[in-house]
Amino acid sequence: MMNLFCRPLTTDHWPLSFTRRVLLFFFFALLFFHVTEAEIHFAYPPGLDSPTVETAASDISETDLRRVTEKLTSEEHAGREFGTETGRLAAEFIAAELQSYGYAPTFQEIPEWVYEDYGAGQNVLAVLPGSDPELADTYIVLCAHYDHLGEREIPEPVYYPGADDNAGSVAVLLSVAKALKQLPTAPKRSILFLFTDGEEKGLLGARFWAAYPTVPHENILLAVNLDMTGRLNEKSRLYIFAARTGTNLEAWCHAGNTAEEPLELIFPWSALPRADHAAFLEQEIPVLLVVTGLSPFYHTPRDTVDTLNFPGMKRISEFIFRTAVRMACAESVTEYREEWEWERCQEEDEMAGFFEESS
Repeated sequence: MMNLFCRPLTTDHWPLSFTRRVLLFFFFALLFFHVTEAEIHFAYPPGLDSPTVETAASDISETDLRRVTEKLTSEEHAGREFGTETGRLAAEFIAAELQSYGYAPTFQEIPEWVYEDYGAGQNVLAVLPGSDPELADTYIVLCAHYDHLGEREIPEPVYYPGADDNAGSVAVLLSVAKALKQLPTAPKRSILFLFTDGEEKGLLGARFWAAYPTVPHENILLAVNLDMTGRLNEKSRLYIFAARTGTNLEAWCHAGNTAEEPLELIFPWSALPRADHAAFLEQEIPVLLVVTGLSPFYHTPRDTVDTLNFPGMKRISEFIFRTAVRMACAESVTEYREEWEWERCQEEDEMAGFFEESS
């Protein structure tokens, strides 16, 4: 894992007046940011209303979440490593699921010559077209990587199931895709589902998509990345990184957190740009990373289906669904914030706490 923490600013050798100016700058910057967070509005298109959205959310099934996760972590897919036949079989399974919901999925082939050390791979994509002719050419991207570490000999051959990393998030995203297809009218804006390959090798699929986008970068308003969302804890705590990369993102998340038992949303300062959302952030597209945390099973053969919290995954699926629908029905969603780079100096202590708490 990359060490993305930076040293906190120190004022040991600064004149006091300069220190005050810096502190005032951050105070007003934060004040402005939180003011903009409060100003969000959305309106459903004709044929769509809150009861209909809630019905579709409630139909998200723990049974489907478990079935998909068990399939992707089975020996048939043997760790879903980039550049392997088992990885391709996993991609074909995801595409078949999307097709069964009524989508027309496509493969974005990643030729072997692009990443010669790893072989060829493939991203899986599907689009829910927006219902508003004036907004349908703008997109909310929902993504999750489906690859994992494949097989190893330690000392006997064993495969890494990758249940939480990231089969469970693929199941969550597929559940959201299925629920969206059950709506009688699609949201106003289009939603692109992107299941990426090669994240474990260095964000290969996400960076390939960014280099050869199927949708122009300027048409993408936001990318939401799901990575390790299978272990919601007893506090119902869900970490949402990178909310400071765009205006209003924290407010949109709260707007979608309307279940009878809402999640406890935690918004760290960090953008944690070492997962697939980094490929979008490099294009100055606002991003969110949704994660329940690390565990002792991370990147081990013990990351198995029986360690996941499927009721929690259902709650997260409903939250992502509600939030995506609301954002896709808004006249204005978010704008990229360059200031997030300045704010990274807050990460070090906070991230240490995150890894300690979630492990």
